[in-house]
Amino acid sequence: MNVDGLALLEFGRVRALLADLATSYLGRKRLETLQPCRTRDEATTMLERVAALRRRADAGEPLPPPETGDLGRILARLARGGAALAPDEFLALGTLLTAVRRVREALAVFREETPSLWELGEPLAPQPHLESRLEEVFDPSGEIRDRASSDLRRIRREREQLRERLRTRLERLAAKHSTADQPSLVTLREGRYVLSVAQGQKGQLRGLVQDRSASGATLYVEPMEAVEENNALREKDAEEREEIRRILAELTAAFAAVRDGLERDWELLGEIDALRARERLGRRWDATATVFTDEREVEIRGARHPLLLEARGVARDAAAAREAVVPLDVELDGSTRLLLVTGPNMGGKTVALKCVGLVSVLAQSGCLVPASVCRLPWFDGWVVDVGDEQSLEQDLSTFAAHLKRWGEALAAAGPDTFVLLDELGSGTDPVEGAALAQSVLERLVERGSLGIVTSHLGTLKGFAASTEGLENASMSYDVDGRGPGYTLQVGVPGESRALDMARRLGFPPERVARAEALLPEEERDVRRLLADLREEKAEVARRRHEAEEAAAAARRAEREAAERLERILEERSALRAKAARQAKDLLRRAEREAKELRKAERSSEREATEARSRAARHRERLTRLESPRPVRVGGTVPETVAPGDRLWATGLAREVSVVRAADDAGRVLVAAGPLKVELPLDSLRVPGAGVPAAEAKPVGKSVPRGAAVSAPSTEEVATEVHLLGMRVDEALDALDLALDRALLAGIRVLRVVHGIGTGALQSAVDRHCRTHAAVRSHRPGGPGEGGAGVTVVTVED
Repeated sequence: MNVDGLALLEFGRVRALLADLATSYLGRKRLETLQPCRTRDEATTMLERVAALRRRADAGEPLPPPETGDLGRILARLARGGAALAPDEFLALGTLLTAVRRVREALAVFREETPSLWELGEPLAPQPHLESRLEEVFDPSGEIRDRASSDLRRIRREREQLRERLRTRLERLAAKHSTADQPSLVTLREGRYVLSVAQGQKGQLRGLVQDRSASGATLYVEPMEAVEENNALREKDAEEREEIRRILAELTAAFAAVRDGLERDWELLGEIDALRARERLGRRWDATATVFTDEREVEIRGARHPLLLEARGVARDAAAAREAVVPLDVELDGSTRLLLVTGPNMGGKTVALKCVGLVSVLAQSGCLVPASVCRLPWFDGWVVDVGDEQSLEQDLSTFAAHLKRWGEALAAAGPDTFVLLDELGSGTDPVEGAALAQSVLERLVERGSLGIVTSHLGTLKGFAASTEGLENASMSYDVDGRGPGYTLQVGVPGESRALDMARRLGFPPERVARAEALLPEEERDVRRLLADLREEKAEVARRRHEAEEAAAAARRAEREAAERLERILEERSALRAKAARQAKDLLRRAEREAKELRKAERSSEREATEARSRAARHRERLTRLESPRPVRVGGTVPETVAPGDRLWATGLAREVSVVRAADDAGRVLVAAGPLKVELPLDSLRVPGAGVPAAEAKPVGKSVPRGAAVSAPSTEEVATEVHLLGMRVDEALDALDLALDRALLAGIRVLRVVHGIGTGALQSAVDRHCRTHAAVRSHRPGGPGEGGAGVTVVTVED
């Protein structure tokens, strides 16, 4: 795209927004000169990286800011060699080292998730030894620390000792030469410790005058006793400076050895920072990543002009800003490659055109776009003509400038060109302008260009209606509120609305009325037809919206029902497995008892027989539990069902009772024990023949006699078990059987009648319920439930 086209779409303002969000010198420079990517693969990779950063930031793990300055001059000095770097230059390099380490660590999490992003972070080369050395040498203000070297520490310690001795001596002298009017003080002049004395006391102190006050009333005298120690201090200062020069030279050499790596890291951080700025702006806009398609189709939904969002304060209150900007939907495809948008000024035509153009440029520049859906082809070029452009330098009028743009559009037109022309045919005589505009549109349609064209010329509407590949469109207008609605309406040509706008802006009412009377009758007929068309289209859109909402609700209900059914089947399978494990435990216990009885030979033959009988019953129970349940039976889908019908639910693998007949969506409410669930009619079966007669049970008035299923229904399983008169082992076997049948039938409460008697049976039932896998809880019966002679058991659900 040429620079003029970018400027007309105000891409420069978006670049400035991005640059403000960068935290590094190179990141800002990259974004200030941002251009669309050269290839689709490059843009796709960049969008993938930015989207990955956005996901991490949304999860509370944003990329740390690489706050690096302009290091070009410092790196150039390292390349040339020579003088040592200054402390502030080392601090700038230290910022680079810290950023390299922190950013690389943060990008390591993308190694598996987004390899293309890790490709940027992996080459970063942290220098922990240099980072540690800088911390040893410099404090945060850039001063050299004592611990920078052992010699520096020694020199500074010795100098401090000399300084203290000298100050003590001079303070004693000062006390001798002080007067009530003018005390003598110890101070520094030219790096040497001196005494301040009055001019009249000069002869009382033997020493060298180092300085005098501006008035000449005070002299600064270095006593002879202090000369030698002052000289020693100066020598220590010189030693310190020499040691610091040595330290800085050594550190400079260490950085020079890795200069190339530092420069590469600096540039990589600039690239990463530019991605981070894109992510930050995309998060502010609640933007999304564009999908580039192979088809020559444009699908943009919920797009908001980025600069309108900024003008509405999206940085301060994102939700309010998005609410204030009307979203835009645009679709272009094989049947509609060009949109001709007509209608009044101030209706939003130009904003819509610039929004679509800016969104496409942002997408191909690797930026997230403020839209809910954005699917675009890859454009090799754009041709843009927006606004009144008058070139004084080239001596071009507004119309001449437009002609230049239209000529560029014709020259560049093709399937891979995106054309955005505002007010085509304007700026000259309407008749000639319309003819010129139609010829441009014909050529664009012939060349297969995608694009949006706006115009005021009414004669183009008929041409668009009769030309394949070209579609009329307009911006919505609130007739009652007398204002634009800023919503793009495809298929409806726009009206000029000049008279409505004049009335709304306070034009004299009698002049507006006169203008309306002067309108040709045909124009008034067209207005009425357009109004009817808009109303019809609005009604179609409303009904489509209602149908989409109903379909979405039906899909949600079906998904929820399927999830409920899946949970039920999983729970049922888990319960059967649990019961099978319990049966195995009982079988092992019974076999162990029989074995012990045989080995001890103390039990009677009757007891051994009973033990073997118990083992056989448990084995039979285990076989029943572990055998696969039928998931369907023979039969057909019932044509109709009525409440009370008993059918076979293939998904539940059990018999159900119809509670409510099929609704309009073909879903039937059925009961399976205490559970009620909606199932599709085609998942229900009328059981067919082939089931042994011994198992057959009637399943409802609409089901043939003799049909049967093998799963027990709730009605077939008793909710009460009587153990009165049974021995303990017989009673516990009966209780196990009752619990198994309750589990399979979905019964949740079982009443166990054991009586009071000696209490042995009651105690055995209590102990058994405490360890039984199918029992959630149990309690003695309450008043009206049988009291202590009954145990109420709650079965696992």
